[in-house]
Amino acid sequence: MPEYWIPMVPVQTAQGALYLRRGTMQIPTSAGPITVTGRALLLDPGQPFFVADRIIPQAGRLADRYFRRARSYDGSTYLWMGRSSGAGRGIGWSGLRFDVVNDMKPVAAK
Repeated sequence: MPEYWIPMVPVQTAQGALYLRRGTMQIPTSAGPITVTGRALLLDPGQPFFVADRIIPQAGRLADRYFRRARSYDGSTYLWMGRSSGAGRGIGWSGLRFDVVNDMKPVAAK
């Protein structure tokens, strides 16, 4: 899976409600696994992040952060941070594959 895909791990509360918690990814390297955490400023990686599972549709959710700039009637400039979110693009191909068991032909004895 791409390094920037941070999984949302299901967590169940004592009352039985299901939430998604931001997780981490481990990427294998020759020096050992490297843990990748979220680096996005939109969802502060320094804070725990939980969302109710019913909020996220199957197509996913896209969130974006961008600068907005406007000029006032007197010529002064205003700059602020804008945010938007919308429906995702659907289930994407992540490159994640699971083990597959294939039947092997018997090898003839010599």
